[in-house]
Amino acid sequence: MEISLNTAQTMDRRRFLAGLGASGSTLLLPHAGAQASRREKPNIIFIMADDVSAKEYSIHGGKGIQTPVLDKMAREGVAFTTAWAVPQCMPTRALLHTGNYACNTGWYGNAVQGADFSERDSIMGKMMQRCGYTTAWFEKFHFLGRQPDPRPFGFDEYAVAMPWQGHNGPPQDRRESMYQIQWFWHPGIVRNGTGIPAKPADFGPDLHADMIIDFMKRHRDEPFFVYWPTFLPHMDFNDKRWSYTDVPELDAAGSKTGRKIRGSLKSTLEYLDHLVGRVLDGLGKLGLAEETIVIFAGDNGTAPYGKNRFEDERGPHVPFVVWGPGRVKSRGMSDVLVDFSDVMPTLVDLAGGDIPARARVDGHSFAPYLLGQPFEERETIFCQFYDGRWVRDKRYLLDARGVVWDCGKERNESSKAYKKLTQESDPQRLSEVMNRFRGVLERYPAPDTSRPEWRRYRKRHRPALLP
Repeated sequence: MEISLNTAQTMDRRRFLAGLGASGSTLLLPHAGAQASRREKPNIIFIMADDVSAKEYSIHGGKGIQTPVLDKMAREGVAFTTAWAVPQCMPTRALLHTGNYACNTGWYGNAVQGADFSERDSIMGKMMQRCGYTTAWFEKFHFLGRQPDPRPFGFDEYAVAMPWQGHNGPPQDRRESMYQIQWFWHPGIVRNGTGIPAKPADFGPDLHADMIIDFMKRHRDEPFFVYWPTFLPHMDFNDKRWSYTDVPELDAAGSKTGRKIRGSLKSTLEYLDHLVGRVLDGLGKLGLAEETIVIFAGDNGTAPYGKNRFEDERGPHVPFVVWGPGRVKSRGMSDVLVDFSDVMPTLVDLAGGDIPARARVDGHSFAPYLLGQPFEERETIFCQFYDGRWVRDKRYLLDARGVVWDCGKERNESSKAYKKLTQESDPQRLSEVMNRFRGVLERYPAPDTSRPEWRRYRKRHRPALLP
C-alpha cells in the first residue's frame, strides 16, 4: 500500500524528509563520526504516544492531522495495521515491560493493580541492560502508588515528571497524584535524581526531546536503548477539567514564534510528530540513522473514543510503526498481527539476547519479520482489561462484551464494514470462530472480581462491560 506523504511544516521535518529521492528511497549522507561498518547491536528507541487510536493517523485512513514524519517511517519501514495494547495506561505499561498479560501480572487496570514487578529479572529494561545496552527512560512514569524512579526497572538514566522541592510551577491538581505536577508548560522534571529548573515558557516535551538528543550524543559509541513514553497527546487536568494542552507555534524555519497554538488532538499530535522528527534528525547528524531501530506506538485508544472502552476493538487498537533504514526490511502496511506482549521479546531478539525459559513470557518475537528473515506469524492476538477479554485473528474479532465481529479486510473499527456474527445471522460460522478462540480464553483466564480489590472497578467500570 502506498502512503501519501504530507508536506512538512517545520525545518526539522524538512531535514528528515530531505533524504527522499524521486524514487522514495532514503539517501543517507556520510557523517564524520559514522563507523565504517555496521554495529552488531542496533540502537533502539521505543516511542509510546499517550491516548491515541490508530484511526487518527493518515496511514490508517485518518484525515486532517498532518504527520509527515510518521508517514515516512511507515513507508520506509513496517506499519502494522492490527496492533493491540490495552484500553488503559497502566495495564498497557505492565504488559509492555513484562511481556505478560494481566492474568499473569495482576495489572488488570488502573483501579486493580498487581504486585511490583520491578524486582523481576526478565523485564524490558533489565533485559536490555543484560544485552549490553545503556538504557534511558524519558517523560512519563505512570505506575501509581509508587515514587517515580525508573532505575529499579532497569534504566541507567532517566528524566520523568516528578515534584521536587525547588519547583515553583503551579500544580495541575492539588491532590497527591501524578497530576499534582505540570507535564507541559512550566513542567516539574527530575533527571537522575536532580530537579530541572523550568520557566513558565518552557514546554516539557521540548525539554525531554533535548535530553534524548543529549543522551544519544553521550552514548553514540555504544548501543543504547531509549524508552520514551510521551505525555502528548494526553489531556492535562488544569482548572479541574480535562483539555488538550496548547503547543508552541513554529514558523516556516521550525523556530518558535513565542506564540501558542490552541490545544486539540490535531495540534498535539502534529507537535509530537515534529518532536519525533527532531530526534530522528539528531540520529542523522550523529551518523546513527543506519545503526538505530525506532518504534512508534500508542498506549490505548483516544479518549473518550477508545480509552476505557470494551466494545469492538477501539480500546486496544493502536498505531505501531517500526523504522530502521538499512536494518528493517521495508514492507509498508502489514497485516501481521502483533500485541504489546510481543514488544519485550522482540527488543531482546533485536539486541541479540535470549529470554530465560523461567520468565514464561506470553509474547512472540516478530524481530525476524522486521529483519526480513523466515518468520512464523501468530494466529491470534489477545487483550485483557479488567475482566474483559479480546481475541482476534486476521478476519474475526471477539470483543470484551462477548460480541463476535466479521471484520473482513477492514482495520478501522469505526467502519460499517465490521459486521456482527450472531446465532440468527450465521450460527455455523459463529460456532467455528468461537471454537478457534476458546483455547486462547482458556489459556488466559478471567479474574475473580469478587475479591475486595475489585470493589472500585465493579462500581465504576462494570456497567460498561455489559452489552
